[in-house]
Amino acid sequence: MGSAFLPYSGPVFERCVNIARTSIVQYQTWQQNPELDEPDKTFLVVALDLLSGLTQGLGMGLKPFIESSQPAFFQLLVLCLKHPQAPVRQSAYALVGDLAMACFPLLRHHMPQVMQELILQLDPEPKVEFISACNNAAWSVGEVALRYGRGEFNLTHKNPLFTPSLNVDDPEFAQWVEPLISRLVPLLLHPKAPRSLHENAAVSIGRIGLMHPRMVAPVLPDFAQAWCQALYEIRDNEEKDSAFRGLCTLVQVNPMGIAKVRREWSLASVVVNDNDSQSLMWFCNAIVRWSQPSEELNSMFQALLTGFKTHDPQGWAAQVQTFPPVIQERLAQRYGV
Repeated sequence: MGSAFLPYSGPVFERCVNIARTSIVQYQTWQQNPELDEPDKTFLVVALDLLSGLTQGLGMGLKPFIESSQPAFFQLLVLCLKHPQAPVRQSAYALVGDLAMACFPLLRHHMPQVMQELILQLDPEPKVEFISACNNAAWSVGEVALRYGRGEFNLTHKNPLFTPSLNVDDPEFAQWVEPLISRLVPLLLHPKAPRSLHENAAVSIGRIGLMHPRMVAPVLPDFAQAWCQALYEIRDNEEKDSAFRGLCTLVQVNPMGIAKVRREWSLASVVVNDNDSQSLMWFCNAIVRWSQPSEELNSMFQALLTGFKTHDPQGWAAQVQTFPPVIQERLAQRYGV
């Protein structure tokens, strides 16, 4: 129904907030008196899911309800983000992503408190019951990153094909880039993480890289191959497009970063050795797997591939000869390299 539901949204929004408040108070009471029956989390989860639906349908139309909410809407949301019950967190982090997409101006003022919980939820080794919450947190981070403002700066490379105009790091979000990347990369590299978590981590890394390339590009060698492996089979969509534009931007800033893996991450079960990798092959494989990239993304692919070939024709030819024939054929047909 979208905006057609607006006349009925006030009472529904208020009811959801009241359910959330009551459920949180009941749970806090139970924590102080464990001999009582544990409250049913279902009501809180349903209220959060309904708030997500209202957010998706009404967007900024929720502004008067959020601003007049008693208790404060975002105060309740932060409490839900740290709730001990995994299903509550799962729905709360999904709501953060929906708020970022539909009414980011309302969320932005509260991002310091929200981001603190987002970062904590990005656990490289989450308990099984918290995997879905971690998944939603990883997704919502990328949605938030896309919506922070940006400017432009120019980079100068010896090869003029690597002289793009890129985005200046937004000072507000920049403070969170390092802690986010330091958690998202181990999530991406973790061999036991579910595929959906690898995908969401990769998308958010790409989106953060799109907005803050200078801060992320130095660690590109650490995750480039795993990133391409996580997303090359995903169907074409806007999420994937923005993530790949981010990866291409990182390659523009650090062209050599696509060739080698340089260091180890501290997580004991995630070790990346200092050996030459096949990142360039996986990068090219991910490119040719696209069916219909956007015009902007396709132009980035063309510029990067042409730049690599022009910069070192013999080295490029030697590298391409090691690729599977299907990748060689598609690179030649689509991009003439």
